[in-house]
Amino acid sequence: SADVDTLDPHVSQSLLFNNVIRLTTFNSLVRYSPTLDYVGDLAESWENPDEKTYVFKLRDGVTYHDGTALEASHVEFSYKRLSEKATVLASRLANIDTYEVVDPLTIKITLKEVQADFIDGLILLSIISPAIAETVEQTPVGTGPFKFVEWSPNDHIALEKNAAYFEDGIPAVDALTFQIIPDPQTAITNLEAGGVQAVLDVPVSQAAPLKDS
Repeated sequence: SADVDTLDPHVSQSLLFNNVIRLTTFNSLVRYSPTLDYVGDLAESWENPDEKTYVFKLRDGVTYHDGTALEASHVEFSYKRLSEKATVLASRLANIDTYEVVDPLTIKITLKEVQADFIDGLILLSIISPAIAETVEQTPVGTGPFKFVEWSPNDHIALEKNAAYFEDGIPAVDALTFQIIPDPQTAITNLEAGGVQAVLDVPVSQAAPLKDS
């Protein structure tokens, strides 16, 4: 329904960005399962030696779309970069006291105070490598199921399958193209004509006419 304002996951705070870029091109440490439990995303597992300490063990063998191997130091880099951006997302990291990279796949995060919702706050915090930080605003390189192809402002955003993704069977399609169509009726007309396969928002006034289509 609108264009994104940036491709930088540490800057954009929009829900639209989450659907189009964040959850397709990037990964976080943790995510929700279909039943809304917390499960690992880039983190294979984690433990709490005490109420203020979290030790995350990353998945072995994960690479970014440019071939760079995922490392625990990238988590520290991403979280510190997020904190510097002073967005709503940064507030989720305000309680962190220290980071310790234990080994290439393990990072220990210590909080200032006990925080019951700390894990929940990490779900939308994308992990990037330091190597792409300077160009991520125009060329997002993540570890996600889709690779960025192009962004034609106010027209479309194109992604392609990441064949090296760490989850078997994902993604299940070869490409995604997000057409930017601000007018809901135009979007629905495109849907009915087969020009697009899905629309995110259907106005209430259109729900009944489309019910049996």
